[in-house]
Amino acid sequence: MPLSDVLSVFLIATIASCISLGSAYRIPPPTIVVHQPSGLKVSIPDENGIILFAFHGKVNERLEQNEVGTLYDDIQKAQDGRWTYQNNSVALKKGDKLHYWLYVQNEKLAYRLEDQVFEVMEFNTPTVIQIPEPVIIHERPQCEFSRTYVNGDHVCKSTLVFEENFDTLNGSIWTREVKFPKDTEDAEFCSYQDRPENSYIRDGKLFIVPSLQEEVPGFNESFIRRGKLDFGKRCTPSTILNNPIECERQAGVTQVVSPVVSAQLTTKNSFKFKYGKVVIRAKLPTGDWLFPEMFLKSSQNVFGDDNLVNGLMRVAFIHSNKQLQTEQGAETDGLYLRGQLVLDRSEANREKWMKVEIGQQHWGADFHEYSLTWTDEMISMAVDGKPYAHFRDKFCDKDHPCNIEHASLWESGSKLAPFDQEVYLVLGVGVGGLSDFPENCRTGPDRHPKPWRNTDPRAEKNFYNDKKSWYPTWQGEEAGLQVDWVKIYSL
Repeated sequence: MPLSDVLSVFLIATIASCISLGSAYRIPPPTIVVHQPSGLKVSIPDENGIILFAFHGKVNERLEQNEVGTLYDDIQKAQDGRWTYQNNSVALKKGDKLHYWLYVQNEKLAYRLEDQVFEVMEFNTPTVIQIPEPVIIHERPQCEFSRTYVNGDHVCKSTLVFEENFDTLNGSIWTREVKFPKDTEDAEFCSYQDRPENSYIRDGKLFIVPSLQEEVPGFNESFIRRGKLDFGKRCTPSTILNNPIECERQAGVTQVVSPVVSAQLTTKNSFKFKYGKVVIRAKLPTGDWLFPEMFLKSSQNVFGDDNLVNGLMRVAFIHSNKQLQTEQGAETDGLYLRGQLVLDRSEANREKWMKVEIGQQHWGADFHEYSLTWTDEMISMAVDGKPYAHFRDKFCDKDHPCNIEHASLWESGSKLAPFDQEVYLVLGVGVGGLSDFPENCRTGPDRHPKPWRNTDPRAEKNFYNDKKSWYPTWQGEEAGLQVDWVKIYSL
């Protein structure tokens, strides 16, 4: 799938800085062979220092800049003295034009040969493609190899690889989720939909604002308690097409149709990365039982289908209540910013990988810059440039027991497993849920009790029954997440 025009600008700039035209290394002339009735080989000779070769192409259709293409593969080992992309199923005929680009990682540097076109003139005959000598631009900086991957490829060090200023809501970058949260682990008390009143752009800012399902035309309180909501083909489940858990909800004795409509925007279909620095300028939501969703989520689910098996990295998190106390009387409201790694449902394990920064006022009162830096050795969080959270140690092993059932799955990964796989960005607003608000906590000046227990199958229904208490605290757009811009840098 091609990247969006906006995203491409930054990735192309990054890649351009990686191509040192004055460098001693150049990608050698590729050799192309077209077979009948089908088959294509594109190869380069093996040379000292090459550790990866990639081919990306399309037939009779121009590739957009940095587009993956319909024919592609990463080759990680040379055979018989050549690095070879081979596709035995593609059938080409005379006159067809193969549009392609090549990527080579040599030592610690990345190189690309772009905007190439090969016209099929004959079959079963190797054709060496002559590459014109480049114009030497000595002042162009050489790309220093980065630990950061973007959509599977290395990029240059210390460069801006993603920027979103929300001049428009670009559908080629952002996927608006349409689904119910999975009925496990952290299931929130809302559905995520693509309704324009729940996610929109105004004055160069993204607004994600929750509302009541019963206020949507065609719905009412009776429907919430007895009806069935089915998103059908609009559904965007996490993994399985038309997963009924995420795509439909039937109210019953213990369950209601999710009473709140929210929005969740992700880059899962356009931008994924591994290791980097994320900076988000945002104003967090204010209102009882709300929380911001600004997190990084695995795009590969290496360790299984369960979200928490693969972990969540929360760039910033608060309980959005203006006043909230735990059962023991400790303050835990919107003055307490949390940098958090979510690895398990239990409250004890959440506290274990959570750091707190106390603000002078509710974090939803103004815009702040929230950042998360992620390497193969450390994850850290900061706000307005001030670091307050660092995570360096292995999460669970024989020397660091953590009482997490699925922790053994991470043993096959790196030191920071499960945070050693590509992720995408999620922006949204969550409501209630089964784990994020402590049991028996109390809200507001009258210390109103939390209306549900996290282990109760009627939790969402009990939350809805208490609507007269929490809904008046949602004051229009103040109950929403407002995002000014997002930037992601390579390391």
